[in-house]
Amino acid sequence: MTNNQIRENYRQHEILARFYKGDFHGRVWRGKELVYETVGETLEDTADKLKQFVDNQIEELALNSGSTPDEVGLLEGLRIIISELSDGQRAMLKAHYYAENQTMTATQLAAAAGYANYNAVNLQYGNVGKALFELNPIDLPKRVDGSPIYTCYLAEASEDNESEEHWHWKLRPEVSKSIEILGLHT
Repeated sequence: MTNNQIRENYRQHEILARFYKGDFHGRVWRGKELVYETVGETLEDTADKLKQFVDNQIEELALNSGSTPDEVGLLEGLRIIISELSDGQRAMLKAHYYAENQTMTATQLAAAAGYANYNAVNLQYGNVGKALFELNPIDLPKRVDGSPIYTCYLAEASEDNESEEHWHWKLRPEVSKSIEILGLHT
């Protein structure tokens, strides 16, 4: 941020709010495509309007898309974020791909990635799911507070789960196919 502009990456979009010709103008890009423009009262107000637009767009797309990722959108999303995946995230995807019935507990995923416990899995797998969700939203299960469970973008939780540590996660077939196409299983 400078004194006369705010530029940042926000939920897989780029936002720019700036003072120009006597007004506070704002723009949102997704990739190279300009998707929204607005004028605000202040620089911060303009940036907030841009973020609200992105939030609303993602929420609307998620509600209208069903609960299964589109194979083409998922593959393209994974291509976009692949260079950002940590070694641990890659290790979890690979282990999950090769697991019996492509099902693992959070504790098993933690061991595969070299994490101390399942809490890191919830965070790291959730971060991958969130990045993919923001590129290709789907209607995800929600926590009690209404926030999406981003891990469910990658895998489906077994209905007989008792504790977070021993939840059984089955890799979604669309994710498995994308892992294979992109060579993340090797």
